[in-house]
Amino acid sequence: MLNIVTVCFNDLKGLKATYNSIQDSLSQKVRWIVIDGCSTDGSVSYLDSVSSENIFIISEEDEGLYDAMNKGMKYASQGWIWFLNAGDTATQDAFSVLNFSTEEYDLIYGDAFDIVNDEIHLKKAANPKKNARKMFTHHQAIFYSVSFLFSNKITYDLRYKIASDYDLTSKVLLLSPRIHYLSIAVCVFDTPRISKFSKDSFREWKAIKRMYYGRYFFRPNYLELKLKFILKMKTPSLYYKFKNLRK
Repeated sequence: MLNIVTVCFNDLKGLKATYNSIQDSLSQKVRWIVIDGCSTDGSVSYLDSVSSENIFIISEEDEGLYDAMNKGMKYASQGWIWFLNAGDTATQDAFSVLNFSTEEYDLIYGDAFDIVNDEIHLKKAANPKKNARKMFTHHQAIFYSVSFLFSNKITYDLRYKIASDYDLTSKVLLLSPRIHYLSIAVCVFDTPRISKFSKDSFREWKAIKRMYYGRYFFRPNYLELKLKFILKMKTPSLYYKFKNLRK
């Protein structure tokens, strides 16, 4: 079973893109769980129009992105959970995760395609052992075992407004060695949708690293990361060529 959780708020265009990428795969083994934050742009009506037995929809106020993700987690059944938010799209290869059992693995991850300035670039996942320095792949390129999250009471920490996905993933990696890599791109990520790199995100990232990995992993510093972000946005081809060589 694959539970796809999509969080949305007033992003009808992104919601449609996400649905179009998964609609042919929805079945008794693939469920779409949509957590809408009381959108007013037609998203709720659209969801009603595509509703089926394999789609679960809830529209109510929440406390933000990660609170909505926690709600989605509560409605997940057995198998895998995949957080694919409005605007993120799935590749058909992603559904090969159904060939793997949560009896064998607690986390499965893959590569991703990034869209930067209307160009598509492959972003290869790093080794999970490098998670101490940075998130080793996109959150949207990770499949988590539902039973593992539930049994270990792992949820998104609402103290973090930007980096709670890094916190949750760090918890899983530190608790379980049962990790598997799919050497395929499983999602398409529109980079302009990423929160701009800011001092707030850096503070959260730093606090999480301190909690799980110690002071050694504070580096690189804020300025270095800011420059990397600028390089990615200004010269994406050069950035991804260099980045993928270092995986």
